[in-house]
Amino acid sequence: MKAQLEKARRSAKKNAPILLTGETGSGKDIVVQGIHNESERFTKPRLLH
Repeated sequence: MKAQLEKARRSAKKNAPILLTGETGSGKDIVVQGIHNESERFTKPRLLH
């Protein structure tokens, strides 16, 4: 899990779309919020698709 979180942190610094998949209840929303918080887009609204 630590490796995945570090990968998400590094991805947050890039200006590229990120697709996060996983089972219901696996905590994707928490990871997405963390990526958003670490990104340069933190001051902008998060897009939901």
